[in-house]
Amino acid sequence: MVDVVFVADAFVYDIPQGGAELVNYEVVNFLKNNGLRVEEVYSFKLTPAYINNRKDSVFIIGSFLNTPSSALEALKDVAYYLYEHDHKYCINRNPAVYKDFIIPPNELVHQELFSGAKKVMCQSQFQANILGKNFPNLKNIVNMGGSLWSQDFLESVKKNINSPAARTEKAAILKSENPIKGQQAAESFCQKNNIEYDLIQESTPLQLFKKLQEYTYYIYFPTTPETFSRVFMEAKLAGCKIITNKLIGAATENYTYNDPLVLLKEVISHKSQ
Repeated sequence: MVDVVFVADAFVYDIPQGGAELVNYEVVNFLKNNGLRVEEVYSFKLTPAYINNRKDSVFIIGSFLNTPSSALEALKDVAYYLYEHDHKYCINRNPAVYKDFIIPPNELVHQELFSGAKKVMCQSQFQANILGKNFPNLKNIVNMGGSLWSQDFLESVKKNINSPAARTEKAAILKSENPIKGQQAAESFCQKNNIEYDLIQESTPLQLFKKLQEYTYYIYFPTTPETFSRVFMEAKLAGCKIITNKLIGAATENYTYNDPLVLLKEVISHKSQ
């Protein structure tokens, strides 16, 4: 028997540096380390028969955009939880384009899926508040209060947190082809304010953390509400001063962002809860 079925459009094996995929990987590892039998399945492979054969299992939905409609309907017959990484209830997945993040009713999607979940797990109060504004009758919204990092990452940060490289006064901007990461807006800000900057791009969270330790400033202007923002946390762990906008979920959480050592302890504690 399978205790938990974890459903996602993609896994870390497909997108090694995807924020959602990295979090999902940590969730699955946590469940396995606690003795649960976990089966990972791609959302496009989900069928009513598959769901029916696992009626006694708990389903955790990390993402569902590739799920056949018949399978989404069949989820009503099982216990499922939504681990929401963005805003898939919004037709364009960007509540920031609407005043006060309130989405017109005709542009809300997947409403039954959200209302039928045992819990909709958000990663910050910011994300939970936006969801609650658009679904005021939902009673299943919970704030997980953060993201998750691997034990290897946390141990490596602990070893390196007191030995940063000499910092340049230039700002760091994340190089990304994804328009929602706001590279162009960050560059424009620097150009208008005569701030020298470098575009940085590293292949792992640890490499990014070490790179950020070389900079005094990290500039980041996402165009969609960040449900948490792992890179914000990584930059704070690296001791950077951050220039950003009001779309960062992590900024609504009660972490000690002005002290990297205390912050690291809080991140480790959060993971163990």
